[in-house]
Amino acid sequence: MLAHKVDVQDSRQVAECVGSTSAALGGIDILVNCAGISTSHLVVDIPEEEWDKVLAVNLKGVFLFCKYVASDMIRRGIKNGRIVNISSQASKIGELGNGAYSASKAAVNSLTQVLGLELAQYGIAVTAICPGYVDTEMMRKVFRERGPIEGMTPQEYERRLVSTVPSGRMVRPQEIAGLVSYLCSQEAELITGVTITMAGGKTLI
Repeated sequence: MLAHKVDVQDSRQVAECVGSTSAALGGIDILVNCAGISTSHLVVDIPEEEWDKVLAVNLKGVFLFCKYVASDMIRRGIKNGRIVNISSQASKIGELGNGAYSASKAAVNSLTQVLGLELAQYGIAVTAICPGYVDTEMMRKVFRERGPIEGMTPQEYERRLVSTVPSGRMVRPQEIAGLVSYLCSQEAELITGVTITMAGGKTLI
């Protein structure tokens, strides 16, 4: 098992991580980009440095890892390579107080489409998963910080958000992991350049 602590905004650190990992394993066949942060502000109130930070982690980080891993896959002649980007339902529907995050994830979707086109000739499939509200500590932080923007307690805000999901519950992390596993399998070879929403029907209404 290998573990690296990497600032995904830093091109040098990302390049070193990819290079050392590929050398140790004899190549990389799968990349899952799941580092992400959010900030809770109305767009008119977002400090510029927070906007830049969210875009740097959520978008530039995905770009850098895709750039270096895809280049390594091509150089090593890896066939059936897989890149899965974790996006969000916020890339497809507007969310009050979530402008920077929404913009960054919409850009990830577009980048996924472009990479799907550019890398298909090398046998590398690129997809994005757009989860809805996921039962994680990051989501709990959203309840605490964004609830007051809409005049609610965290508990009230959680109940309101979940009530808008047709399936009536949040997504479980292991459900996302299961979809990632499928997208990285041989059966998903021809699924590329697309985003798949896992949000319990939230984006349909």
